[in-house]
Amino acid sequence: MWNLAKSYVLVLYLHACKGQSCPEIAQWVDSITGFSSEYPTTESWGAVQVIGPPDVFPSYRSSEFAWCPSSDNYDDDEHLQVMFAKPVLLTGVDVYETYHAGFTTRILAFDGQNWVTLWSTSTPYYTAEVRVHSPTLNVTGILTREIRVHGDCRPSGSWIEIDAIQLRGYAPSCGQSCPEIAQWVDSITGFSSEYPTTESWGAVQVIGPPDVFPSYRSSEFAWCPSSDNYDDDEHLQVMFAKPVLLTGVDVYETYHAGFTTRILAFDGQNWVTLWSTSTPYYTAEVRVHSPTLNVTGILTREIRVHGDCRPSGSWIEIDAIQLRGYAPSCGQNCTELAQWVDSISGFSSEYEYARGWAAVQVIGPPDVYPSNDGSELAWCPSDDSYDGDEHLQVVFINNC
Repeated sequence: MWNLAKSYVLVLYLHACKGQSCPEIAQWVDSITGFSSEYPTTESWGAVQVIGPPDVFPSYRSSEFAWCPSSDNYDDDEHLQVMFAKPVLLTGVDVYETYHAGFTTRILAFDGQNWVTLWSTSTPYYTAEVRVHSPTLNVTGILTREIRVHGDCRPSGSWIEIDAIQLRGYAPSCGQSCPEIAQWVDSITGFSSEYPTTESWGAVQVIGPPDVFPSYRSSEFAWCPSSDNYDDDEHLQVMFAKPVLLTGVDVYETYHAGFTTRILAFDGQNWVTLWSTSTPYYTAEVRVHSPTLNVTGILTREIRVHGDCRPSGSWIEIDAIQLRGYAPSCGQNCTELAQWVDSISGFSSEYEYARGWAAVQVIGPPDVYPSNDGSELAWCPSDDSYDGDEHLQVVFINNC
């Protein structure tokens, strides 16, 4: 049993801390604020069963300690609306589906004024396995304490059950000690070309805050490449006063906008591509180009912006460039944190012998190490499942 050479996959959900003063907070449901329906048997299978930590998980089974919609109502849009004790700057939501899993279709959060859709899918499914549904959210960082989860019963053709819901986020005060810094260009370190009329339309025009924005017009107070050089790879390289842990770049395009093709940052050794596109375009409107970057968090103070004149068939103009990020000192409190497993969120299989060799044996510090022995105090997959993709999914306590 113990010498089989097999491949195992360990999936770790380790939530990053932003220093000891700003740990991620994880909360279970505190109260129920709404639901589409519930199974009509006193409190059994009622919405109130979702309050607090899981009662059923990690088991896959129907249980009176989970919420189930009414048997008259197994339709495409059941929902459960819950409140948590403390408002947080949202980072994640975990839905514990313990019967007929795969049904969640939408997760929304109330921001104090509106319901914001955090995640949605048009393809719910059915699986006879437990699932902790922790999707990558389209919106994070909003202040909330109320969540609504929608589910579709139709894939299973029967009822669905939610055991618990967890809200994750940072305390509202976390951003106060580490505000985002926004800087305008301090100096020019390079350019492909510039319009040859003293300083008018020169690269130096990008220094400082915008002169042209929010107007859309050609102006001598913006950078323009040489009229001999309207090609596919004009560029402007700029320096800012302070290095920051990068969060964003804003390019103020005030004439023949839509031309930016690449944004790069110098990390002290290499130029790192933050964003790029192969489809620049032309629009006769002003644009502040603030793309979602593929790379953030690097320490930088120098940015290079590339543009393509061809879509407009003429010149392009940049009025200003803004660099956004956090001060390098913001990361100084982030000491390395070592944690043992706090709970199990999923597994491919486990050896069926009471709690011996079960997934829960991984919780806490080692029981067997440094011995090289088979032990019921360690997790082992089922002897029916010695295949190429066993896995164990674990959660660590969200605390610095």
